[in-house]
Amino acid sequence: MNNIIFKYALGHAVGAALYIALVAAFMTNVEKIFGGEPDGYLGPMLFLLVFVISAAVMGLLIFARPAIWYLDGKRREALSLTFATIGALVVIAVLVFAGLFAIRGEQSGGTACTLEAKLCPDGSYVGRTGPNCEFSPCPDE
Repeated sequence: MNNIIFKYALGHAVGAALYIALVAAFMTNVEKIFGGEPDGYLGPMLFLLVFVISAAVMGLLIFARPAIWYLDGKRREALSLTFATIGALVVIAVLVFAGLFAIRGEQSGGTACTLEAKLCPDGSYVGRTGPNCEFSPCPDE
């Protein structure tokens, strides 16, 4: 039974992660999809609808099968599946965070520039950028 629990837990967690990725892609691109921010109360309404639908989908993915098993008298298996699914989601979250840190490290080249500013002759300021943290050129240069 442990092998079945592991397979279900992994399947539920991967399904949840894919659904989360789909919702994140939608929310990130909502302005492109609708040609700008939804007007008035429609933006918050859309957000709340997606939130409620997501809660229902996550509830089904994580708790539906354990609830059925629990009601069928398989209490130990139901609890094991619930905690295994949550554990698999934690592992996926750690992998996503590790991926984010790896991408950030590659983008920045591992160099952090100080937040100094240089006063330009026209009165504007420029900061340090690039791999050598040199000041950006002034607008008149």
